[in-house]
Amino acid sequence: MNDQKPRRGKGAVVLIAAAVIFLLAAGAFGTLWILERNDHSATTTQLTDSRTQAGTANAKLKEADDKRKAMADKLQEAVTQERSQEVANDKYRPCAEASRVLASAVRAEDNAAVEKAIPDMTIFCS
Repeated sequence: MNDQKPRRGKGAVVLIAAAVIFLLAAGAFGTLWILERNDHSATTTQLTDSRTQAGTANAKLKEADDKRKAMADKLQEAVTQERSQEVANDKYRPCAEASRVLASAVRAEDNAAVEKAIPDMTIFCS
């Protein structure tokens, strides 16, 4: 009798080797796919956080811009008031000067200067 084991054919060996290679390749691709999904989730979370931070920054920027505009309006109002006060001061400057001259004459007890300063003050301060 023949105790020899039947030999497998070359085709069966090639088929088994191909199946092992495909199984290993499928495992590698499956691992890569799982890793990619985890990376995608992390990236999506980072993107959401970044968008939230950008929205907050935009809101703060708008608030700061509104405050800047309000301050610019107040500054313009102050400049306008200052100019109107300068005009008013120019209007009363001769009166103030005549009053100073009269006060100096009174302090100096100079009756002639007082007599001269009173009509000037009356003219400029009326």
